[in-house]
Amino acid sequence: MSQQEKSQLSGSLQERLMWLVLAVVALSVPLWYEIAAQPGEYIFSWRWTEYQVLVESIISVVHLVIVICGFFMLRKAVGDMPQWSMVRLGTWIWIALVAIFALFSVLMFNIAENEVIESYEDEGYKVNFVRVSGSEEDIQIFSVLSCNHTLLYKNLLHLDRFIGAEKVDISVDTDSVMTASYVLDDRVVREQRYDLAALYTQCREGHR
Repeated sequence: MSQQEKSQLSGSLQERLMWLVLAVVALSVPLWYEIAAQPGEYIFSWRWTEYQVLVESIISVVHLVIVICGFFMLRKAVGDMPQWSMVRLGTWIWIALVAIFALFSVLMFNIAENEVIESYEDEGYKVNFVRVSGSEEDIQIFSVLSCNHTLLYKNLLHLDRFIGAEKVDISVDTDSVMTASYVLDDRVVREQRYDLAALYTQCREGHR
């Protein structure tokens, strides 16, 4: 074998290896995305906001597109091998599973819609009261406090969850104590107080 042929063979193997690595990364995106993209105890900034349904639905569809691209990368890497027919079948089964999961995620995100019904923001933190409704009979109100905000991430404290109210009225006194009144049919069914200063300190110090 001449030096030129050896060089061409080496280049071909390197190219195949590159496409194979890219294919593996693309095909496995749904498996490692959450682990790799969320550092430590941070969560994505759109979680528990009015944008969560839209963003999570888009991400599910993007995952499907990336996995389909991974199939074509894999074909460039091993498409001329005798085992390609079996590899292709397995890959399409995986793509079908990801497609079903993406469709299920989009449907679930739209059924269990998140709506921020009350919000309070002060220096360094924000409190959201999020109504999650799967049906008329299944309405939950979650209260969450977030801090350490960046463009993509934040830390979060789950304060409370209440079932059996349609809205919440909030007030904050001069000592940064929030009173949340959960209301059903114009009647207060529960009242809860939160020391926002202490909760903000807990949010910051608990995630250092």
